[in-house]
Amino acid sequence: MTMAARTKARSVPIAELRDRNEEYRRQRESTGVTISTDRQVFRMLEGSLRVAWCHELEDPEIIPRFEGEIRSGNIYTRRNLLTSLRAIVRRALGWGLVRSEPPFPDIVRLQTRDMPKGTRSAVPSRRDIDRLLEHLGSDESWEGRRLHALVATVALAGIGLAQALRLRVADVDLAGSTIWIPGGRAKRRNPDSRVVPVRIDDRLRPILAGWIRRTKCEWAFPGKMRVGPWHRAGGGHCDGPTPKLQAAARAAGIRKAIAFESLRRFHAENAASSLPYSHPTRPESATSDPSFVPAVEIGAPGEPAIVRGRVKRKLFPAQHEAVAALLEAWPGGLSLAGMNQKCKVGWRTTLVRLKKSDPDWDSAIAFPGKGFPGKDSDLYKIMPR
Repeated sequence: MTMAARTKARSVPIAELRDRNEEYRRQRESTGVTISTDRQVFRMLEGSLRVAWCHELEDPEIIPRFEGEIRSGNIYTRRNLLTSLRAIVRRALGWGLVRSEPPFPDIVRLQTRDMPKGTRSAVPSRRDIDRLLEHLGSDESWEGRRLHALVATVALAGIGLAQALRLRVADVDLAGSTIWIPGGRAKRRNPDSRVVPVRIDDRLRPILAGWIRRTKCEWAFPGKMRVGPWHRAGGGHCDGPTPKLQAAARAAGIRKAIAFESLRRFHAENAASSLPYSHPTRPESATSDPSFVPAVEIGAPGEPAIVRGRVKRKLFPAQHEAVAALLEAWPGGLSLAGMNQKCKVGWRTTLVRLKKSDPDWDSAIAFPGKGFPGKDSDLYKIMPR
């Protein structure tokens, strides 16, 4: 008899472990969600992974294979399934059905008896932070740059996640190297509360400078539609900042579990003492006055436009070209000759149709006089918000 046959002979079928685990859960009066998660784990083990015997759970390769099957789920679903699998393996170890436990990733260790809920994750090293920021900086997409700027703000300025997501563009003073947190921690809307200044160091300044001009709205870290801040929970699945941070950390090859709270503690332990800072006086920001904000905000071609704070449909190429030319000249405008020079033939018909398509567009784009203007001194322009 071969070694594999002897091992198989003293093992027990995975179905026996499944039935025993089901009985254990019912005796403990576990919740329906917990029982359903265990059943889902066994369906994956017996189905796509083709695990027939309990001794196969001792193989260290079973965990990467299991992770490969659940990679399409969001971070919380993956963690719950991995935690359930580890609990099943530990029960099998206690019942004598397996002899060892395969190594599980850090994402599971944060929610076991060895590290109870509420225990802080380890503070990342400077090398891990450098590797993470380098990986995030390589993503040229709008969402990638947003996550890069948010992670850099928390790690290099020590601002909490909730405070960072509430920041507006007017709160970021790049010229004065200061981020102004209105109202401190819990009084964001109280005009009488103290404004807290936070220093922008030399490493964070170019990251924020490259990102702020791409926000195209009043929020420093807006959501996808750019009409409000990026919510901590996101829009479901992996849209929140925390799941995206953890996915980026894994992609960067960082084995430690990294959260925004650990990034803030990294700053407290490594950077705060080396940054002497005197509290300046906050300058009057022109961007806080609605008259200095254009009524139209557009992104790259193919992205929806925002007119007077409302999301509109995507612009056609000719519409995007004409509106971009007016925004480039804002707060001024362009004459007939200037528009003819910057836009293709038919630009005025394009703008007329755009104004007629929506009342917000009609009030946001100003035409000179009535009818077709005959003087170059008459300007086409974007109105202030």
